[in-house]
Amino acid sequence: MRGESAMTQRWTMKRARPWLALLLAAGLAGCSVGRTTSRDFARAGDSLAPGASVAVLPFENLTNHPNAGQIAADLLSTELYGLNLYRVAESSRVRNQMAAARIDSEKLTDATHAQALGRTLGADAVVIGSVSEYGYQHGLREEPVVGLNARLVRTADGVVLWASSQSAAGRGYFTRDSVNNVAQQVVARMVNGLRDAVESDAEARRSGAAEPVVPMAVPMQPTATFPTPSEPVVPLSSLGGREEPDFAPKGE
Repeated sequence: MRGESAMTQRWTMKRARPWLALLLAAGLAGCSVGRTTSRDFARAGDSLAPGASVAVLPFENLTNHPNAGQIAADLLSTELYGLNLYRVAESSRVRNQMAAARIDSEKLTDATHAQALGRTLGADAVVIGSVSEYGYQHGLREEPVVGLNARLVRTADGVVLWASSQSAAGRGYFTRDSVNNVAQQVVARMVNGLRDAVESDAEARRSGAAEPVVPMAVPMQPTATFPTPSEPVVPLSSLGGREEPDFAPKGE
């Protein structure tokens, strides 16, 4: 009888293994980001040269989360630093300069103010953007959703060198992603798109003919955009005294 019982247990476990594997796979898949939309564009033949200085400005917050704009900017700044492609201005320095010049983040939706602030910081380019979604979406179950839009603007002339719109919704049947975790993944995709655009532009230059960067992924729903500069750049005197640029050293 004991032998028959042991054989029955082994037979039961053998049959259960495929189902256990499926459950494990479903659990792992459930912990990943769910729906995503992505769209990136770059100015052909005119990317920002590696080693240039970049300042990430606080994003415009279009959500109900009180600090979504600053959170998005900090995440993007950290991801850019890890890219080891540009010298990135410290977030605290950017905020201090904004406070000294009495500029709030809402004014940065005007590219002329963003340009002037970038010049004051001694940056070759600034990243401006908006947060269209940052929180939990309620339905059959709560899931975190994040939507970001960003543009890389050259401070010398206000030309948009790169633009990106990204959104994602977390999912999980056994665990639930945090909104911050989804935001980090969205920012990582955004910065990877910038890196790909720079590498594509460099390859095109080496081949002797720069080709436009092909938009990636699928179209998104219309999101908030920034006005094209239509006024002269705001004088630096209106933004307070100029300070020496303080960028994170490349490669450290």
